[in-house]
Amino acid sequence: MGFQYINFQDQQENAYCGGFVLAAMINQFKSLPPNKPYGTDIYHEVQHIQKTSLTGQRKCFIDKMSLYLHDHNIEGTYSLPSSIAIYAQQMGLNPTIHYNELKLRNVFSSISKDIKLKKLNVDVFIEEEISLANSFQIPVFGNAKNFFIANSIALVETGMHWIAIGNTEEKEDRKIYYDPWSTNEPIYEYSGINIALNKA
Repeated sequence: MGFQYINFQDQQENAYCGGFVLAAMINQFKSLPPNKPYGTDIYHEVQHIQKTSLTGQRKCFIDKMSLYLHDHNIEGTYSLPSSIAIYAQQMGLNPTIHYNELKLRNVFSSISKDIKLKKLNVDVFIEEEISLANSFQIPVFGNAKNFFIANSIALVETGMHWIAIGNTEEKEDRKIYYDPWSTNEPIYEYSGINIALNKA
């Protein structure tokens, strides 16, 4: 499943990448009509899910991240893995979450330092994300070692960016990656989590 058609690319200073990669993946399974701003629309729907479920360390993280992004003139806020997975589930794409605990812990510890969030308990934050996913019967698998999972959404670039990965067995005439920030296929730094999607 390569990305032959991509919805509007996200070229502006914003945090909408989660919505754009979801739109790209949904299109692979459901063939969305072209020339529609699905990335932005889906971002807002993910954020609606997120706002209704923010508690504890997850709320602490998003509140501080939102201020950080605003101070750096970046529109929008962070899309948490659980929020993206729940939206994908609502779209009938049967998400499964694959994560590497050590990598994810290091990534979010680093992010919390960058945004000057001193009181984040990263272990509890990760547990809350897993617990929320489990409450929606979304399977969660730990000890992932490879981020190159076909038909998945991956967190990359020190935990601050989402990309989509298509079918890794496709021919060269189809695009394997969709990156809202770039038309190229750079080498990505894996940040410890993938959300694999599959239409039943």
